[in-house]
Amino acid sequence: MQENPERRGPIDLEGLFGPGDAMDQLEMLRGLAEQVNEAARGVLSKVLVATSESQGHRTSDFHGCVKGELVCLDSICPSGKQDPDGPCGCGRAFYGMSSQSATTTAVVALVPITQAEYIDLFRHNMCTCGVSEEEAARDARVEALDMLDMVADWHPGTVVERRGWELCVRKLPPIGSVP
Repeated sequence: MQENPERRGPIDLEGLFGPGDAMDQLEMLRGLAEQVNEAARGVLSKVLVATSESQGHRTSDFHGCVKGELVCLDSICPSGKQDPDGPCGCGRAFYGMSSQSATTTAVVALVPITQAEYIDLFRHNMCTCGVSEEEAARDARVEALDMLDMVADWHPGTVVERRGWELCVRKLPPIGSVP
C-alpha cells in the first residue's frame, strides 16, 4: 500500500464544520467509537429495559421495576385485553426479570448479552414465576426471539409502552444521539 504524500496530519475539524459544530461532531464520533469498542469487546443486543422516563404520560402509568433491568411481556387477562388502561394493568405492563415488578414504560438499550444468554434469562425468569422447567425450555426461545424482533427496528433510547400485545413508541431518542 502506498502512502499518500498529500496527507499532512490530523484533520482540522473546526475547518470542516466551524467552531461550534466541531465539538458536537466530535462528541458524536466519540459516542460511535465507544459503541464500536463495546461491540468489539462482546456482543451488544438491542433489548428492552425498565425506565421511568415519560411516566405520567398516561394517568394509568406505574413503575415498580428497577431502572435498567431487562423486561419481558406476560400474559394478558380478559379484562386487560378489553381495556389496557383498566384496573388490572396486565395489558399495559412490562415485567422486570430481576425484581418481578412491573412498569408501563421500557426503553430500547444496547446490552452486552448474547442471544443464547438472553434466551436463558427468559427460561430462568419463567421458572422463577412457577413455569415448569420443561415448559420454560420450550417457550423461552420463542418469547425471547419475539422480544428481540419487536425492538430490532428501533434506535437505542426509544421509549415504548405496551398496549395489549402491541408495543408503541412513546418517545423517540434525541436527534443526534442515534448512530
